[in-house]
Amino acid sequence: MTLQQPLSGSCNNSSETAKDATVEHLKAALIEIQLCSRLESLLLKKKSLNNGDSPELHTEKVEKLKVLSEFLANSTSQAEKRILDHRTGNGKRLGKGGFHT
Repeated sequence: MTLQQPLSGSCNNSSETAKDATVEHLKAALIEIQLCSRLESLLLKKKSLNNGDSPELHTEKVEKLKVLSEFLANSTSQAEKRILDHRTGNGKRLGKGGFHT
């Protein structure tokens, strides 16, 4: 009977060692999965960004371009109006003080 006790004790130790090894392998696998998941999320984030800009910076740049575009359109319109007014004014002046033959 004394022979059976050490055998069952060694089986328990062997079983616990196997469980510990399995747990360590699972922990290592979990760390690897977490690392891959983080890498994947970073790659997806990189793909979504345009020219290295963050979404906030990209939105800010788009808004600035809209403002500049509107300013340019207004400025162009005002310049065209001034040119037209100038031409009209010059035509009237030429007509009033024109040459008499």
